[in-house]
Amino acid sequence: MFKHAQLESVKAWIGDPAQRALPLYVRIQRAVRQLILDGMLDVGKPLPASRALATSLGVSPVAVNLGAQRLIARHRA
Repeated sequence: MFKHAQLESVKAWIGDPAQRALPLYVRIQRAVRQLILDGMLDVGKPLPASRALATSLGVSPVAVNLGAQRLIARHRA
């Protein structure tokens, strides 16, 4: 599971009014990517289970899965 600070960072990012025009899964992908860029999450470290993360964020597991898939696809490109 994410540490409290990591979870709060993702919550802040996905709730940022400046990001509201983006689909939720994109906001999740970008928030997790930012954690990696900021050194708060190691590259290649497994993410929490999508249901658990979705519950913690108060969002759909589908949005979490799509965000994770998008993050992985960008990393492989």
